[in-house]
Amino acid sequence: MRSASNDRYGHIDALRAIAALLVLWLHSVMVLEPYLPVQAARSSVSGAVFNLLDIGRAGVVLFFAISGFVIPASLSGPRGEGARRFLIRRFFRLYPLFWVSVFATALSLWVLREPAPLSATLANLSMMPRMFGEPFINGVYWTLETELVFYAICLGFFLLRVVDRPVAFAGLIVGCLVAHLAWRHALSLADFAARQ
Repeated sequence: MRSASNDRYGHIDALRAIAALLVLWLHSVMVLEPYLPVQAARSSVSGAVFNLLDIGRAGVVLFFAISGFVIPASLSGPRGEGARRFLIRRFFRLYPLFWVSVFATALSLWVLREPAPLSATLANLSMMPRMFGEPFINGVYWTLETELVFYAICLGFFLLRVVDRPVAFAGLIVGCLVAHLAWRHALSLADFAARQ
Protein backbone atom coordinates (compact mmCIF):
# COMPACT_ATOMS: atom_id res chain seq x y z
CA MET A 1 0.00 0.00 0.00
CA ARG A 2 1.34 3.41 -0.96
CA SER A 3 1.71 5.97 1.81
CA ALA A 4 0.18 9.33 0.93
CA SER A 5 2.68 11.24 3.07
CA ASN A 6 5.91 10.11 1.46
CA ASP A 7 4.80 8.42 -1.77
CA ARG A 8 6.43 5.09 -0.82
CA TYR A 9 5.16 1.54 -0.97
CA GLY A 10 5.01 0.13 2.56
CA HIS A 11 5.08 -3.49 1.45
CA ILE A 12 8.23 -2.85 -0.63
CA ASP A 13 9.99 -1.46 2.44
CA ALA A 14 8.88 -4.54 4.39
CA LEU A 15 10.32 -6.80 1.68
CA ARG A 16 13.59 -4.83 1.83
CA ALA A 17 13.78 -5.54 5.56
CA ILE A 18 13.20 -9.26 4.97
CA ALA A 19 15.86 -9.32 2.24
CA ALA A 20 18.33 -7.54 4.55
CA LEU A 21 17.70 -10.07 7.33
CA LEU A 22 18.23 -12.99 4.92
CA VAL A 23 21.55 -11.58 3.72
CA LEU A 24 22.58 -10.83 7.31
CA TRP A 25 21.80 -14.45 8.22
CA LEU A 26 23.98 -15.67 5.33
CA HIS A 27 26.95 -13.56 6.41
CA SER A 28 26.51 -14.43 10.08
CA VAL A 29 26.61 -18.15 9.27
CA MET A 30 29.65 -17.66 7.02
CA VAL A 31 31.53 -15.68 9.69
CA LEU A 32 30.64 -17.89 12.66
CA GLU A 33 30.92 -21.34 11.06
CA PRO A 34 34.75 -21.51 11.19
CA TYR A 35 34.62 -20.94 14.95
CA LEU A 36 32.16 -23.77 15.62
CA PRO A 37 33.08 -27.44 15.82
CA VAL A 38 32.57 -28.91 12.33
CA GLN A 39 29.92 -31.38 13.46
CA ALA A 40 28.00 -28.72 15.40
CA ALA A 41 28.06 -26.34 12.43
CA ARG A 42 26.76 -29.03 10.05
CA SER A 43 24.06 -30.24 12.40
CA SER A 44 22.85 -26.84 13.58
CA VAL A 45 19.36 -25.81 12.60
CA SER A 46 20.71 -22.57 11.15
CA GLY A 47 23.24 -24.44 9.02
CA ALA A 48 20.69 -26.99 7.83
CA VAL A 49 18.15 -24.34 6.82
CA PHE A 50 20.91 -22.26 5.24
CA ASN A 51 22.12 -25.20 3.12
CA LEU A 52 18.63 -26.36 2.18
CA LEU A 53 17.07 -23.04 1.21
CA ASP A 54 20.12 -20.95 0.24
CA ILE A 55 18.74 -18.10 2.32
CA GLY A 56 21.39 -15.53 1.45
CA ARG A 57 20.99 -15.94 -2.28
CA ALA A 58 17.22 -15.63 -1.87
CA GLY A 59 17.79 -12.32 -0.07
CA VAL A 60 20.04 -11.00 -2.85
CA VAL A 61 17.53 -12.04 -5.53
CA LEU A 62 14.77 -10.34 -3.52
CA PHE A 63 16.83 -7.12 -3.42
CA PHE A 64 17.29 -7.27 -7.19
CA ALA A 65 13.56 -7.92 -7.72
CA ILE A 66 12.73 -4.90 -5.55
CA SER A 67 15.11 -2.78 -7.63
CA GLY A 68 13.36 -4.03 -10.75
CA PHE A 69 10.14 -2.59 -9.37
CA VAL A 70 11.40 0.59 -7.70
CA ILE A 71 14.09 1.93 -10.04
CA PRO A 72 12.06 2.19 -13.28
CA ALA A 73 9.23 3.80 -11.29
CA SER A 74 11.65 6.46 -10.02
CA LEU A 75 12.38 7.64 -13.57
CA SER A 76 9.78 10.19 -14.58
CA GLY A 77 9.31 13.62 -16.08
CA PRO A 78 11.05 15.25 -19.02
CA ARG A 79 14.04 13.24 -20.23
CA GLY A 80 16.82 15.65 -19.27
CA GLU A 81 15.37 16.68 -15.93
CA GLY A 82 14.27 13.13 -15.06
CA ALA A 83 17.72 11.70 -15.86
CA ARG A 84 19.51 14.41 -13.87
CA ARG A 85 17.24 13.91 -10.84
CA PHE A 86 17.68 10.12 -11.06
CA LEU A 87 21.50 10.32 -11.22
CA ILE A 88 21.76 12.78 -8.34
CA ARG A 89 19.45 10.75 -6.11
CA ARG A 90 21.18 7.44 -6.90
CA PHE A 91 24.63 8.98 -6.34
CA PHE A 92 23.80 10.40 -2.90
CA ARG A 93 21.84 7.31 -1.90
CA LEU A 94 24.70 4.92 -2.70
CA TYR A 95 28.15 6.45 -2.85
CA PRO A 96 28.73 8.31 0.46
CA LEU A 97 27.83 5.31 2.63
CA PHE A 98 29.61 2.97 0.22
CA TRP A 99 32.82 5.00 0.54
CA VAL A 100 32.57 4.63 4.33
CA SER A 101 32.22 0.86 3.77
CA VAL A 102 35.29 0.75 1.48
CA PHE A 103 37.32 2.68 4.07
CA ALA A 104 36.15 0.34 6.87
CA THR A 105 36.94 -2.74 4.77
CA ALA A 106 40.40 -1.45 3.84
CA LEU A 107 41.09 -0.61 7.50
CA SER A 108 39.87 -4.05 8.64
CA LEU A 109 42.08 -5.79 6.09
CA TRP A 110 45.04 -3.69 7.20
CA VAL A 111 44.46 -4.56 10.87
CA LEU A 112 43.33 -8.19 10.62
CA ARG A 113 45.12 -9.58 7.58
CA GLU A 114 47.20 -7.98 4.91
CA PRO A 115 46.33 -4.55 3.51
CA ALA A 116 44.51 -4.35 0.19
CA PRO A 117 46.66 -2.75 -2.50
CA LEU A 118 46.04 0.98 -2.80
CA SER A 119 45.13 0.57 -6.49
CA ALA A 120 42.41 -1.97 -5.59
CA THR A 121 41.06 0.23 -2.79
CA LEU A 122 40.87 3.27 -5.06
CA ALA A 123 39.26 1.26 -7.87
CA ASN A 124 36.67 -0.07 -5.43
CA LEU A 125 35.56 3.49 -4.69
CA SER A 126 33.97 3.48 -8.16
CA MET A 127 31.85 0.39 -7.31
CA MET A 128 33.16 -1.10 -10.55
CA PRO A 129 36.78 -2.07 -9.81
CA ARG A 130 36.89 -4.78 -12.47
CA MET A 131 36.65 -2.05 -15.11
CA PHE A 132 40.10 -1.02 -13.84
CA GLY A 133 41.41 -4.59 -13.66
CA GLU A 134 41.18 -4.74 -9.87
CA PRO A 135 39.34 -7.24 -7.61
CA PHE A 136 36.62 -6.40 -5.10
CA ILE A 137 38.20 -5.84 -1.69
CA ASN A 138 34.96 -7.09 -0.15
CA GLY A 139 33.27 -10.02 -1.87
CA VAL A 140 29.76 -8.66 -1.37
CA TYR A 141 30.49 -5.57 -3.49
CA TRP A 142 29.65 -7.49 -6.67
CA THR A 143 25.96 -6.82 -5.99
CA LEU A 144 26.54 -3.07 -6.17
CA GLU A 145 28.32 -3.39 -9.50
CA THR A 146 25.30 -5.34 -10.79
CA GLU A 147 22.97 -2.62 -9.46
CA LEU A 148 24.95 0.08 -11.29
CA VAL A 149 24.66 -1.83 -14.57
CA PHE A 150 20.91 -2.17 -13.96
CA TYR A 151 20.63 1.58 -13.25
CA ALA A 152 22.46 2.36 -16.50
CA ILE A 153 20.12 0.08 -18.46
CA CYS A 154 17.01 1.63 -16.87
CA LEU A 155 18.32 5.13 -17.55
CA GLY A 156 19.04 4.19 -21.16
CA PHE A 157 15.51 2.80 -21.58
CA PHE A 158 14.11 6.00 -20.07
CA LEU A 159 16.15 8.27 -22.34
CA LEU A 160 15.25 6.25 -25.45
CA ARG A 161 11.56 6.16 -24.41
CA VAL A 162 11.29 2.51 -25.40
CA VAL A 163 9.31 1.41 -22.34
CA ASP A 164 6.09 2.44 -24.09
CA ARG A 165 7.01 0.45 -27.24
CA PRO A 166 6.73 -3.25 -26.31
CA VAL A 167 8.58 -4.75 -29.31
CA ALA A 168 11.52 -2.34 -29.02
CA PHE A 169 11.53 -2.83 -25.24
CA ALA A 170 11.63 -6.64 -25.55
CA GLY A 171 14.40 -6.40 -28.16
CA LEU A 172 16.51 -4.18 -25.92
CA ILE A 173 16.02 -6.50 -22.95
CA VAL A 174 17.17 -9.50 -25.00
CA GLY A 175 20.11 -7.46 -26.34
CA CYS A 176 21.13 -6.41 -22.83
CA LEU A 177 20.90 -10.00 -21.64
CA VAL A 178 23.13 -11.22 -24.46
CA ALA A 179 25.62 -8.37 -23.83
CA HIS A 180 25.66 -9.15 -20.10
CA LEU A 181 26.27 -12.86 -20.70
CA ALA A 182 29.08 -12.05 -23.16
CA TRP A 183 30.62 -9.64 -20.63
CA ARG A 184 30.45 -12.23 -17.82
CA HIS A 185 31.97 -14.84 -20.14
CA ALA A 186 34.81 -12.45 -21.06
CA LEU A 187 35.48 -11.76 -17.36
CA SER A 188 35.55 -15.50 -16.65
CA LEU A 189 38.01 -16.07 -19.47
CA ALA A 190 40.19 -13.21 -18.22
CA ASP A 191 40.15 -14.64 -14.67
CA PHE A 192 40.99 -18.10 -16.01
CA ALA A 193 43.86 -16.73 -18.14
CA ALA A 194 45.23 -14.78 -15.15
CA ARG A 195 45.33 -17.97 -13.07
CA GLN A 196 47.29 -19.92 -15.69
